[in-house]
Formats: sequence, structure tokens, C-alpha cells
Amino acid sequence: MVEMKPKVQPAIPEITVRNLQRKVPVKVADLAKFAQKAAKLCLRLPRMSKTNLSELREISVLIVSDRQMASLHRQFMNESGPTDVITFQHGEIFISAETARRNAQRFGNALARELRLYVVHGLLHLHGFDDRDESNARKMEIVQRRILNQGSTSTVEAPIKEKETRGEEELDVPWQVVVHNDPVNLMTYVTMVFQRVFGYPREKAERHMLEVHQKGRSILWSGVREPAEFYVQQLHGYLLLATLEKVG
Repeated sequence: MVEMKPKVQPAIPEITVRNLQRKVPVKVADLAKFAQKAAKLCLRLPRMSKTNLSELREISVLIVSDRQMASLHRQFMNESGPTDVITFQHGEIFISAETARRNAQRFGNALARELRLYVVHGLLHLHGFDDRDESNARKMEIVQRRILNQGSTSTVEAPIKEKETRGEEELDVPWQVVVHNDPVNLMTYVTMVFQRVFGYPREKAERHMLEVHQKGRSILWSGVREPAEFYVQQLHGYLLLATLEKVG
């Protein structure tokens, strides 16, 4: 964590997705819905200055063929052959559907997830992230994975349904909510999240934040499983690394 005062979240840009190729079927509406949610999650990330993502009012995600992507790759990056995604800072994200399909098969992903991954990658570039060196690439990969997973999560079942499918013993066993250190979120931002989620006074929230920063983890709450799961879900919504662990 780094220390800096978090900024007020800016307006979320309007994202449109257009399929400009015919070789790979793409669920445009689903991808557009995910892209809008992913942009909101990206904008929750504290940045040191304004970014294109925070300033843009519209973003276009354009699904193209390998041939179209190779032309862009050669024209703007002076490299031959297609690539997976190219982001232009004025608000255009080009994605090769054929490359996405090949990579999805190669890595055992669903095509929809591979396309979502490229959308998040492009949005993070618009938000000031880069992957030109190993350290920055690693940070971007961590954030990218978290946003992809959070943005792809479907609605959680109501607690009453969980009671019906879990034994009383499992529900009553003590569980603890653990927050882990990460290289992205600011110290003041983490403190603010602890205050909002758990209702802690600032002094207590700061103690937990420092424990995360100095020791790598902190136990924020202990109790029965249902509220613990709810706390973890809330922390994920703020893009913190949180886990649910059984006590003992």
C-alpha cells in the first residue's frame, strides 16, 4: 500500500461494443454490460492524477478480425501480425476475436472470459496502468484478475437459501475475515474502506490498515459464516484482497 488521499470517483463513461467481424460469434450485449461494470470497478482504484478513463465520456470497444488487427498493429506500433488488444488513449479499445478464440483454447478459458480479460486490460491502460516492465506488468496483472473476477461474479444467493443448503454446524463454526496486503491500494483508501464496511472508528481502522501494511494481513472480524461472507463480498467490491478463513 502507498499513502495518498483517495479522490472522489468520477462519472462512469458510456461504453459501446461493436462487432466488426464475422468469423467468431460474440455476445455483444453481454460484453457491453460487463464492460460498463468493469469501468466502474476500475474507477474505484485510487490514482495519483487524473486519467483518460476518468476524463472520457465515451469509450468504444471494437471487435475486429486478425486481418484488421494486423493492419492496426503495423500502422500504429510498427509490428507485424495480429495481437490481442490495442488501446488508444482517446477511448478506443480494439480486440481481435480470432486471437481471443485461439488464446481461450490455449489457456482453457471460455471465449467470453477471454474477451472480458481484454476489455479490462484496455480499461486499465486508459486508467494509467502500463505493462512495459516486469514490476508494472505484475501489478497490472493482479488488478486485472481482481476486476475480471469481481465483474464476472453473478448475484449471490440470499442468506436464507444458504441456510437451507448448509448444516447448522458449519454455519455456527467461527469464521474470520482476513484482509491481505497488495501493491495497489492506498493506505488512506484502505482505512476508509474499513470504516465504511465495519463501522470502525478511524483509529481502529488505521490500526488494522497498518497491520495489513506491516505484517501482510489483518483479521478484521470473527463470527458466524453468513455475515463473514457478506463482509468479504463488500471488501471485494472495494477491490481489496480479502479471504474467509475458518478459525482453528
